[in-house]
Amino acid sequence: MARTPNYAASGPVSAEPLEPRSLLSAPYDFAAVGIRLDATPGPAVFLAEGTIDAASAITGSMTLATESGPETTGSIDWTRYNRAPRGGFTFTTQGGFTPYASQTGTQFIADDRWSLGTFTGRAGDGSVRDMAILSESMPADAIPHTFEGFELQMARLTPGGGIEYFPLLVRADASTSPLTGFTFTYDLASGPQSVHHNVVSIVGGRITLDDGQVVIFAIPDGNMFLADLDNSDGIVGIASGRMRANLPLAMSGTFRAAVIATGPESREFFGARIDETRPDGTAALNVVVRLFSSFQNTSAPTQGTFEIFRQDQWDAGLREPVTIGTWAFGFGSIEGETGPGAGNFHIDLTGPAGRRVTILQTVPQAFAFGPLTTAGGGTEQLFGAGSGQAMVTGRPDEFTSDVGSDGHPLIYIDSRPDQSTDQAIYRLDLVNDVAGEPIVGELTSWFGPGGGRYFAGLSATGEIQAWRYDLFGWAYMNITRATPGAHAIIGDLFATLRDINIVGFGIGGTTQTLAGFDLSGNFVAYRQLLDDSIAFGAGWQFVDAEHNGLDGLGDVPVIVGGLSGWDATWGAAHFAGLDTDGDLLSIWWAPGMARWRVDNLSASAATPTLAGQVTALRTTWDGFQIAGSAAANGHVIVTWWAPGRDAWESRDMTAELGGPTLSGATITSHFNSWQNTMNIVGSDAAGEIRVFWWSSWAGWNIGSLSAGTAPELVPLAPWRMVSTFWQVSQNDSFSLDSSQSLLGHNADGDLVRLVWRSYTPDSWTLDNLTGGAFPYFT
Repeated sequence: MARTPNYAASGPVSAEPLEPRSLLSAPYDFAAVGIRLDATPGPAVFLAEGTIDAASAITGSMTLATESGPETTGSIDWTRYNRAPRGGFTFTTQGGFTPYASQTGTQFIADDRWSLGTFTGRAGDGSVRDMAILSESMPADAIPHTFEGFELQMARLTPGGGIEYFPLLVRADASTSPLTGFTFTYDLASGPQSVHHNVVSIVGGRITLDDGQVVIFAIPDGNMFLADLDNSDGIVGIASGRMRANLPLAMSGTFRAAVIATGPESREFFGARIDETRPDGTAALNVVVRLFSSFQNTSAPTQGTFEIFRQDQWDAGLREPVTIGTWAFGFGSIEGETGPGAGNFHIDLTGPAGRRVTILQTVPQAFAFGPLTTAGGGTEQLFGAGSGQAMVTGRPDEFTSDVGSDGHPLIYIDSRPDQSTDQAIYRLDLVNDVAGEPIVGELTSWFGPGGGRYFAGLSATGEIQAWRYDLFGWAYMNITRATPGAHAIIGDLFATLRDINIVGFGIGGTTQTLAGFDLSGNFVAYRQLLDDSIAFGAGWQFVDAEHNGLDGLGDVPVIVGGLSGWDATWGAAHFAGLDTDGDLLSIWWAPGMARWRVDNLSASAATPTLAGQVTALRTTWDGFQIAGSAAANGHVIVTWWAPGRDAWESRDMTAELGGPTLSGATITSHFNSWQNTMNIVGSDAAGEIRVFWWSSWAGWNIGSLSAGTAPELVPLAPWRMVSTFWQVSQNDSFSLDSSQSLLGHNADGDLVRLVWRSYTPDSWTLDNLTGGAFPYFT
C-alpha cells in the first residue's frame, strides 16, 4: 500500500538543484554501415560492429570491401566515443589510421534519447572521407517479424569507381519463426530484380544470409542495416532503412541528418555549395531538418511545414533555412513494386520548384531518406538518415508546464529509466521547438483523447494555441481558427481538466472544456469532442453560451478572481467563481441540457461571503469540492456535493478542525488519485504554506509544506498542485512510485517545487526545475 504523506517537512530543507545528466547504462553494442570515399583504388563500403564500454572505449571489428577486391576484416578504426555538445559525438581513431580533419556525429545511444545516428569524417579540404549510419544492435528476441517488408536505400559500388544509389525492398518469408529467408527486390535503373536469400545464422539482431549478406536489426525495431560485401552475387554495397509503416505517423521536431545528394536538384534542395560537389556530381552534407505538424478538425492525415538548415550554420546560431516548404503523407511504392498491396506510408517534403523529397519514417523520431522527385517527374536518389530525440518508449516520465517571461510555453519532462528512481529533467520551448505563438497568462494542460498530453493557452489576440504530445511526437494547432464559428477570448483561459500526469483510476475524464469571456463580456466555451472519426481527438465545438441564453440566473455576473473548472464522468463541465459580492457561482452544462446554466451556490448551500479566488476539484467517485477563504475571518470554507446528496452543502474547515486561516489570493486545491487524497493549500497569516488534507484512511488532517524551508526559498504564490505516478520494477517485484508537488516561482523567476515522493524519506523537499533542466531538442 502506498504511504500516506505527512505534509510536514522534517528538518531544514534547502534548494535541491537537479543535476542535468544522461541516463547511462553502458556497455552499448552497436552497428554501422558506411561508405569510405577516399579508399584506394576506389570507394569502399563497410560494416562496423562494436561495443562502447562505461569508459567510452570502443572495441570491435570493421569489414571493408571495394568493387574489385575481396573484403577485409580488422579491428574497428574507432577506438573511443566522445560525446560533444548539441547531441553530437566524435571518434578517436586507432594508430595507423589517418585522423579526420573534422567530424560531425549525431548520437545514436538510446539512453540519450536517440534511436539512430549518423557520422561524417572529413579531410582538410572539407571533402567527406567516411559517412556512416549507426544504431544500437537489437537482441535476438526482439527481431521483428513483418511481411509488409523493409524499405531501404542502397549504395552499390560499380566498376570504374562509381556508386549507384537505388531503393531496395526486403521481405521476410511468411509464416516462419524463426526467420528462414528474405526476398530482396532491387529497384535498379534497368528495372526491378528480385532475389531470394536463405538465412544461415541468427546471432542477436545479426542475420547472415547464404550469399554472405549481413542483415542487422537496430533499436528500436523498425531500423534495418544491410551489408553485402563478399561480391559472390555481383553486388557490393550497403543499405539502411526502416520497417514499412502501415499507418501515417505524425513526426515533428528537430532532426540532424547526413545525406548524399546525387544530382543538381537534390544538391540545391539541401543547400550544397559548388566546392562541396564531387567529380561524380554527388555531395555529402550534414543538415538539420525541422518538421512542424498540426492537428485539425478532420480525419485527414496530419500535415505541416518544414525547414532545412546547414548543420554547421545551425550550430553556429545562424538560422537561415536553405529550403522551406510543406509536407504531407504519401502512399505508394518507391522500390519498383507493383500489384495489390504495393506501397506504404511515407512523408513527402515539397519545396521550391516542385521538388519533392520522400522520407521513410521510423518510430521514435528517426527517418531514412528516399528519392527526390523533380517537377518534371525525374528522380534523383538520396542516401542517408535523420534522427531526432524522443522519450524512450515505456520509460516513466512526468510533464510539468510553465510560461517564460517572453510568453513562450515551457514543458519540463522528468524522465526516469526503468528499474531506477534516478531522474533527468528536459526543457522544451513549445514555440521554438514545435510551432505556434507566445501566450499571455497561464498554460493549461490535460491528458486527453488518443492517449495524448495536451497544452493550451491564449495568444495576445485571444486565439487558443494548443499543442499535443504522444508516441508520434509533438503537434500544434490554433483551435480558434480551426473551429467553425469560434471567436477570441479576452482575459484568462479556464479549463475543466488540469491534470496531465495521472492516468486511469477513474480520474481525468476524456475530453476538455476550455472557457472564458469574449470581447463583449459573454461566457463562451470550447468543448473537445470524443469521436473516433476525428484524428487524434482534435475536434472541437464552439459554444457561444451566454449569447445563446443561459438558464438559472440568466446571465453571468462580473467574476472576480477567475474561474476554477472541473468535469464529471458523465460528460458534464463545471466552472466556479466569485461575483463582486463574494457569492459563489456555478456555470455548468451536462449532456441532455439544451443550454448552459448559472446557479448561486452561496444561496443554496449557505456558503458565507468569500474573498480572493476559489479552487475546485473532482474525486474519482465524482465528488465535487470548491474551497475558498471567508471574507470576514479567512476561515477555509468548502462547498461540496457528492452523488447521492440532494443539494450542495458548505463546511467551515478552520472551525471544525481548529486549523489555520488561509489567504484567499493564494488558495489552490488538488485531488491525487493514486494516493486518494484531497488537498487544500494556501498561505497562513505568517506566510507559511499550510495544507488541509484528507484521505479515505486518515480523514481530515492539517500540515505544513514549508515548515523546514528557509523563508527566502519558499515558492512564491500563485501556486498550483500536481501529482503523478509511474511503474517501476525493483528487485524483480512490481512497484508503483508516485509524487505530488506544489509549483511556484522563486524571486529569480525560476520554476520551483515543493515535492513529496513515495520512495524517499517522508518529507517535502525543494527542487529547482529551471536550474536543473537541459534542452529537450539539441
